[in-house]
Amino acid sequence: MGSTAAETFVQQKLHERNQLISGHTNALLFSLDRLMSHAERQGVILGLENRFHYHELPTPDVFETLLTEFKGGPIGYWHDTGHAHTNELLGIIAPGTLLEAFGENLIGMHWHDARGLDDHLVPGQGEIDFNALKPYIQKDLPIVIELKPGTPHQEVNKSIQFTREYLISAAKSWKNDAHT
Repeated sequence: MGSTAAETFVQQKLHERNQLISGHTNALLFSLDRLMSHAERQGVILGLENRFHYHELPTPDVFETLLTEFKGGPIGYWHDTGHAHTNELLGIIAPGTLLEAFGENLIGMHWHDARGLDDHLVPGQGEIDFNALKPYIQKDLPIVIELKPGTPHQEVNKSIQFTREYLISAAKSWKNDAHT
């Protein structure tokens, strides 16, 4: 990572993906269009999660298309902290880009840490700056701790404790914002 060879490889793969993306985006639009009325009747909001692999949809551009096309419908952005970190590390997106662009459509988060390209780690034990997420965390936002299978029980407890402390800290800023 960070080498010319790695950057060239990533750019080549993104170019290959972009050659095929149109047809797949159309299929995704078609599928979501069919799901919208069902989701609305059931009172379900469809969460579009940022993906780990470069070739998976939606990409940031496709998010923009989907959220514009279905604006006002039962659909929103689901942020995966580790997936975002990986794509930032690979240079696919700039740091913070996804939440800056789609934070107003945020409906939930998969919450875990990452170190290099290894994600689904215990929050607070990797490279993710969780403080950068605070502006996007709202009172009723679902946060799902998403750890690797087989994570030891004590590490799960650390995840819960980290998240609890983080949310208590975030809640203080909600109270302060209410007084301004």
